[in-house]
Amino acid sequence: MDNFFQCFHLRPRVQASNGKKEVVLRVQMENTEKRSKVMKCLVKWHGVISVSLKGKENNEIAFVGEGIDPVSITQKLRKKMGSVEMLKVAAPDKDKDKDKDKEKEADINKPPWIYYPPLPQPIYSNSEPTCSIL
Repeated sequence: MDNFFQCFHLRPRVQASNGKKEVVLRVQMENTEKRSKVMKCLVKWHGVISVSLKGKENNEIAFVGEGIDPVSITQKLRKKMGSVEMLKVAAPDKDKDKDKDKEKEADINKPPWIYYPPLPQPIYSNSEPTCSIL
């Protein structure tokens, strides 16, 4: 029995993967103060890139991070907020990234817009000058 407990306690923790992940959590948030508290907690977390609200009642939070552990983030939020439910863990959509890359490339390839002000037009008159000094 002693060997069992020694092996169990010396087991290494599972390391988070290095790839990007998109995580969706459902959190009980009655007011804006709790929403801001959850978002602040997620933004402070190392590796989190973006945080956004989802759902009909804005009770779902989606965040994208690189090298994050969604289980440990969920556990920390449960300690602070109470009821937290993990809905989805997946790789972020590559189509969105490709669209953004295409937009950036299009912006880079555009020639800069140059403004040429209109040239002043000379005024020709056939009448005599009205100034008496000349």
